[in-house]
Amino acid sequence: MLPEPFLGLLEAIPAGVFVVDAQTRLPVYANRAAVDLLGRGLAPDAAAEDLPQVYQAVVAGSDEPYPPERQPLVRALAGEHHQVDDMELKKESGRVPLHVVGAPIFDASGAITHAAAVFFDMSERRRIEADLRLKTQVFESSIAANSVAGVDGVIHTVNHAFARLWGFASPQEAVGRPVPAYLADPSAGGPIIEALNTTGR
Repeated sequence: MLPEPFLGLLEAIPAGVFVVDAQTRLPVYANRAAVDLLGRGLAPDAAAEDLPQVYQAVVAGSDEPYPPERQPLVRALAGEHHQVDDMELKKESGRVPLHVVGAPIFDASGAITHAAAVFFDMSERRRIEADLRLKTQVFESSIAANSVAGVDGVIHTVNHAFARLWGFASPQEAVGRPVPAYLADPSAGGPIIEALNTTGR
């Protein structure tokens, strides 16, 4: 059994924590976050290799049960630290993408006593990534000349329309130049940059 102070720490972690015994390869602990995310508590008779079937863990974008040889928990039982981000939980409410990190737990003599997996719901991160991809696509494909500059007034991103407008062969050629270089009156660049940094417009 895991020490009580250790269990208290695991309950406070805002991520799922799942622990199996190294000798029996059976589950011995899941914190509240793990139970909430998995949708059920421990399956005490399910070996580590069988947990994907029990908890409906599949390879992202498919219905294939997550392979034992790639499971961070199984790899941890072999003494490895391993992480994956291509695992999903199949739930009635939909798919839940996970980032899973597995690590062995050693005793004072260096023997593996347990293996632990810590897993995080990546749904919000994936939503943000999708939003960023969409915004990038809109920025790049716009027929308007768009550019983004840092607080120092140096341009670090432009789209193809901007490059064409200024006669560059590619957007990369326009990057790294100061904003005043694209103004009819370069001396007006300083006040414009200061106003943007101060008021945001």
